[in-house]
Amino acid sequence: MKPGSVVCFGEVLADFHSPESGPLEEAQSFYLTPGGAPANVAVGLARLGVPSAFVGKVGQDFLGRFLRHTLDAEGVNTEYLLDEAGASTAQAFVTNDSGGERSFEFLRKPGADSRLSPSELPQDLLKDAKMLVFGSFSLTLEPTRSTCFELVQNARKRKVPVFFDPNIRIQVWDSELEARRAIQRGINVCDVLKVSQEELLWLQGDIPQDQAIRNLLTQGPQAVLLTLGGQGAKGFTRYIQAESGAPRVQAVDTTGAGDAFLAGFLAAGWVQAGLDWFKATAQLKKMLTLGCRVGALCVTRRGAMRALPRKEDLIQPQA
Repeated sequence: MKPGSVVCFGEVLADFHSPESGPLEEAQSFYLTPGGAPANVAVGLARLGVPSAFVGKVGQDFLGRFLRHTLDAEGVNTEYLLDEAGASTAQAFVTNDSGGERSFEFLRKPGADSRLSPSELPQDLLKDAKMLVFGSFSLTLEPTRSTCFELVQNARKRKVPVFFDPNIRIQVWDSELEARRAIQRGINVCDVLKVSQEELLWLQGDIPQDQAIRNLLTQGPQAVLLTLGGQGAKGFTRYIQAESGAPRVQAVDTTGAGDAFLAGFLAAGWVQAGLDWFKATAQLKKMLTLGCRVGALCVTRRGAMRALPRKEDLIQPQA
């Protein structure tokens, strides 16, 4: 792993997208694309010139080989992408409505991604890491849940900043209560929390936004990033807050938009040491702005991972 890499932990999925608008049960065809939120972030970073590594598990099947080849081809370090003989690579089926909003169904339980145990990863995995990113999909089942929290604990011991994107998909949990408990634990141990408006409502209920953010900032995170879709994003810390609008684009597929935003945000802050930007409004705004640009470009194309922009895309004139 390259020194300074951003380590992304969790799931890489075989996404089957329908080119047709409407409910999944009415879809007549699907095409295969790589996906999975942490894997999307890893690829997004690599495309923006930031060294990244992915930690997770796939099955010993053609989908697992497809996903490994995809990450390798993108320049993501896959030294700790392991194979599992006893389970299949997890799959997601995705469709979009006329406005680009998506619906998901998952084929998993168990999937290979849920079979990663703590003993399979070295204790010094994070010794050269700059940041650690994880989501809630990896918290749904054991032993991967314990593996994730052990890695987070190691990151905190090494003072590696931890970013948590709940990316809430209730349908992959056994119950909403279990989801709330595990996601709350993730919030308690992260340095930076990224949430959408819908996720903020699910986490905090129907209370004023400022109060909801203040509540979250007392639960562990030093910063909360709030994505607002086409309206941009806001960043809040215990010291400052900033916001950025998003470029106006025609959305065709919003799958992976939040992952693209996070990749852009992290890429803008990658040169910063630690979490110094927590007290610098201008730097926080700069990071939000790049995150919004990357997210906006992503939604103009289909297929989450394949839609992620490259560094050269950001220097093109904006429409």
